[in-house]
Amino acid sequence: MAQPAHSGLGIGFKLTKFPRCEPMPDLRLSRLDESRLPLAYPLIRSAARVSQARWEAFARQLIAAGGGILVASADDGCVHGVAAFRRTGSLRFERALQVEILVAFELSRGAPVRRALCDGLEEIARETGCRGIVFTTPARNADPASAGRSGWEALGCRLETVGFVRELAGDAPLRRSDRWPARRRRR
Repeated sequence: MAQPAHSGLGIGFKLTKFPRCEPMPDLRLSRLDESRLPLAYPLIRSAARVSQARWEAFARQLIAAGGGILVASADDGCVHGVAAFRRTGSLRFERALQVEILVAFELSRGAPVRRALCDGLEEIARETGCRGIVFTTPARNADPASAGRSGWEALGCRLETVGFVRELAGDAPLRRSDRWPARRRRR
C-alpha cells in the first residue's frame, strides 16, 4: 500500500507491504432452491440489470420447468458464482443444456469459480442425457480480441453461433411500423 511521504520537493510515496491475502476458499456447488434465490441476485444484477422480482420470477419458471440454478459458494455461505440452466431440444445436439446466464465473482485469472460452475454444469448435462452445453453470453464476447472470448475458450468452449435479438414492445399489440420491414421485390 502506498502512503504519502513528505519530502522537500513536494509529496512523494513510500511503499509498504500489502497485508497477506487469504487464498480463495474451497467452493461448494449446489442447486439453489426457491427460498434462497435472493442470495444469487447481486451477481445476477451485475450482469443482467434486471429487478430482483424479475430474477426470482425467471428462476422460479426455470426450476418449475425442470431447469435449475447452480451456485458456487464458500464455506461461509457467500455466493461466488451462479448459473441458470435448462434442458432443451437442439437441432445441432439433439438435447442440450442451455445456460441462460453464468456470472462469477473472480479475483484470479485462473477463473476457479467459472471452472467449478462449468464442471458442475457438465456433470448435470451428462446426467440428463445432453450432448452439448450452450452458453448465452453478451455479444461483446464474440469479438476475437475480447477477454471474455478468450476466457470461454480457456474453459474449452468455442464460438459456434451468434444470436440476434429483436426486442418487442411490452404487452401492446405491434403497430404496423413495429413489424418486420417489408421485403423489397426484385425486378
